[in-house]
Amino acid sequence: MPTARPPALVGQAFRTAAWALAYTATAFVGRATIPEGTSFGLIWPAGGVAALWLLLTSPRLLPVNATLLGATAFTVNYVTGAPAQLAAVLIVTNVLQAVVATYGLRRLCPTLWGCGGDEALGAPGQLGRVLAAVVGAVVLATGVGAVLFALLVGPQSPVEVILWLGRNLCGLLLVAVPGLLLGRWLTHRNDDAVTRELVPPAGGRIEFLAAALATVGMYFLAFGLDDLPLAFPLLVTSVWVGARFSTLVSALHSAVAGSAAVGLTLANTGPFADVTSIILGSLLVQYFVVVVMILGLALATGRDERLALSLRLARAEHEASERAALYDTVFSSMTEGVNVLDEDGKFLITNDAATELMGFGKSTLPGNTAAITAYYAGPGGGEIPPEGKPSYRALHGETVRQMDVVYRSPSGEQKTFSVSGAPLPPGPDGKRRAVLVFDDVSAERLAKAELAAFARIVAHDLKSPLTSIEGWVELATDELRASGALGREFAHEFTGRVARASARMRQLINDLIQHALTESIDLVRAEIDLGSLVRHAVRSRGSEESVTVADLPTVHGDEVLLRLAVDNVLGNALKYVAPGTRPDVRVSGVAAGDEVVVRVADNGIGMPPGAHDQMFAEFQRGAAPGYEGTGLGLAIVRRVITRHGGAVTAYDNPAGQGTVVELRLPREHTLR
Repeated sequence: MPTARPPALVGQAFRTAAWALAYTATAFVGRATIPEGTSFGLIWPAGGVAALWLLLTSPRLLPVNATLLGATAFTVNYVTGAPAQLAAVLIVTNVLQAVVATYGLRRLCPTLWGCGGDEALGAPGQLGRVLAAVVGAVVLATGVGAVLFALLVGPQSPVEVILWLGRNLCGLLLVAVPGLLLGRWLTHRNDDAVTRELVPPAGGRIEFLAAALATVGMYFLAFGLDDLPLAFPLLVTSVWVGARFSTLVSALHSAVAGSAAVGLTLANTGPFADVTSIILGSLLVQYFVVVVMILGLALATGRDERLALSLRLARAEHEASERAALYDTVFSSMTEGVNVLDEDGKFLITNDAATELMGFGKSTLPGNTAAITAYYAGPGGGEIPPEGKPSYRALHGETVRQMDVVYRSPSGEQKTFSVSGAPLPPGPDGKRRAVLVFDDVSAERLAKAELAAFARIVAHDLKSPLTSIEGWVELATDELRASGALGREFAHEFTGRVARASARMRQLINDLIQHALTESIDLVRAEIDLGSLVRHAVRSRGSEESVTVADLPTVHGDEVLLRLAVDNVLGNALKYVAPGTRPDVRVSGVAAGDEVVVRVADNGIGMPPGAHDQMFAEFQRGAAPGYEGTGLGLAIVRRVITRHGGAVTAYDNPAGQGTVVELRLPREHTLR
C-alpha cells in the first residue's frame, strides 16, 4: 500500500506550482512589452514575482526554489523566441537578481512583513532600505548580465544596458513592493487598523474616488490629446494620493498608473511615444514609472510615519493623563501627609492630609516652610537645629526613615509626627527637591508610653507578692534546717502570708485578663434591663443591705461587659469606705434624650482633689494606704463604656462624703 504524502509537502508543492505559474504569466506580459527594434521589454514584472517567490517561502528551500525559478525563466524565454544564448543569460540575471534582492531585504529590513518580521512598510527610513536592497540587486544582476551578454551574444550599447536596468527596476518596484504591502494586508485584514490601510473611512472614500477620477482625467489629457503631449500633470495625482492615503493605497495607485503609462506608450500614444527615438522613449517611460513609484511611496510612508507618531503621542498623552489622574486620586486619598518642597522651603506639592495634619486649610497653607513653627526633638526636648530637620537632611541627599518630631500647629496644639524623607531629582530650575511623608503618631506614642508604664507597674505589682512568698519560703526552709519541723504558730503565719500573696497575684492576673478582654472580644448587642443587671451584681456580692437600686431604664448593649463594668463600680464603692463605716451605695438612673445616665453614689473616702479623671487610667490608685487593689477596676469600666459609645465621669458626692460615678450610655446600639 503506497504511503500517503504529508500534507505539508503537498501544500508546498501547490505553492511552488502557483509561484511558477505566476512567474510564467508575468514573464509573458514582460515579453509583450518589447518595443520594435529592441531586445528587452519596457518592464519585467516577472522579476518582482521572482523576488516575492523567494522572499515568501522558507529560506531552507532557497536552493530548490532558485533552481525551479531558473528552469521556469529559461522555458519562458525560449518559448517566446529568445535565442538559447540570450535565454541562458536571462536565467542567470533573473535568479541572481531575485536571490540578491531577497538577501538584501532580509538583512536591511528584518522587521518588515515577508522579510522576517511583521511590520508594514510605513516610514521613509524603511523605504530607503528597501530601495537600497532593490537597486543593489538590479545593478548587480544587470552588470553581470551585460558581461555575459557581451561574451555569449555580443556587446551592448550603454543605452541598451540602461534600458535593461530600467526594465528590471520597474518590475521590482511595480510588483514586489505592492506585493509585500498587499500580502501583509491580506494576512492581517481582520485588524480594523490594517483594514483602514486599504479601505479608508467614509470621508476618505469620497476623496479617494475624486483622486481616482482625477487620475483618469490627467491620463486622458496626457495620452488622449495628441495636441497636448504633457507628462507633468500625471505626477499631480501621485502626490495627492501619496500625501493623503496609506502606503498600500499609494503603492497600488502608482503601480496601476505606471502600468497604464507603459501600456499606452506601447499603443503608440502619449508624450513618451512622440519621442523620435524608440529607445529614448522607452527610457523616459521607465524613468516616469520609477519616479511615480518612489514619489508616491516617499510621500505615503512619510504620512504613515507622522500618523503613527501622532497616534503614539496621543496614546502616550492619554496614558499620562490616566496615570496622573490615578496618582492624584491615590495622592489625595492618602491618610499620610505628603509634602514636596525645594531647597528654598517652598511647597511644590501638598496633599489634603498634609494640610489637615499641619492644621492649615488649603487656602491658608503658607507657601514656605519658614512660616511654620519649628520642629522639636520630642516632648520637653529642645528645638532641632536646622541641619537636623528631616527636610534639610532629605534636601541634602539623605534618606530619612520614621523620625519622630514634635510639631506645633497654628492653634498651639502639639502633635508627634513620624517623618520619612527622600531626595528627588533637581527641578527645571536646578534647585534641589525632596519629598516628606509624615503621619500623626501622637496616640500611638502615648499608647506606647502608657504600655511601658503599664508593664513596669505590672512587674512591680507581681514582684511584691512574689517577694513575700519567696521570703516566707526562705524562712520556712531555714526553720526546717534548724529544727527539722515547723512550729504550729509559724506554719499558720506562713500559710496565711503565702495565701494572701497568691490571692493578690490571682486578682491582678484576673484583672489583667478582664482588661484585655474588654478591648478584644466582640460585643453581643441585646436589650438589657439595667435594673435587673445591677440587682444581680449586688446579690452576687451579698451586699443587698448596703446597696439601694432605684428603677433603671433599658439600654442596648453587651450584657456580659456591662455587668463587669457595674460590678467594678460597685466593688470600688463598697470597698473604699472609712474604717467602722457601713457602706451606703445608691444606684439611680434616668433616660435623658438619646442616652441613659446611671449614677452610683457612695459614702466612701472619696478621691483626692483633681484626681477624678486620673482614676480611670490603668493602675491608678488614689485611695489612702491600707486599701488593696490593682488599679484596673475603673480602667475596665471606662473601656467598656467607651466601647458602647458612652462616657464615664466621677465627681464628689453632693450629698456629703463620697464619690459619684456617672455612666452615660446611648439608648440605641452605638457599639465599637
